[in-house]
Amino acid sequence: MRAVIECRLNFDLFFLRFLREPTDTMRLMLDAMMLEKMKQMESVNFRGLDLIPGAPTPDDLRQREREIKARRSPSEVKALRKHGFSQMTVEQRAREMHHSDMYNMVYRNFSRNVHGSDYAECLSRELELNTVPHAVYTMERDKVSFSTAAFCATGILDLTVRFFRFPMLRRVTSLRKQANKLQRANSIT
Repeated sequence: MRAVIECRLNFDLFFLRFLREPTDTMRLMLDAMMLEKMKQMESVNFRGLDLIPGAPTPDDLRQREREIKARRSPSEVKALRKHGFSQMTVEQRAREMHHSDMYNMVYRNFSRNVHGSDYAECLSRELELNTVPHAVYTMERDKVSFSTAAFCATGILDLTVRFFRFPMLRRVTSLRKQANKLQRANSIT
């Protein structure tokens, strides 16, 4: 769920910025991607490049990194490395895209699971707390997961269909209505 929510936030933010400043947005995205690739390649000491015919050399990649650093401030490079093209934390992206509730109610709750500190979930089956039976908890968690996935997918689909003027707007609109219905049923917007 965290990855799906991040995907939606990144898509919305990219799309909004692209509509305002397409060239700058694409440059920012490509710079962030190259810095991420450098981080990955450095972590494996550039192993594997020799297996790909025509692949850039480590020196080629370092040169591209130097070019990025020459046109961006050190703080901007640091933010691009850490947060990608948005240069913002997930929470900041959610706030900017008006999805703070989704971030606070879903993303943060699923963060506990990722970090292994959701002890209530880990132990609920063994303890079978009298407050909420495990089966009810699992059903509610799954409903939230499903409605979140639907919210994210239909939002991306809707913008993509509208932007590229694909002839499937009615079908996407129908999916979006169904996703909105799910969200209302689960109190997530």
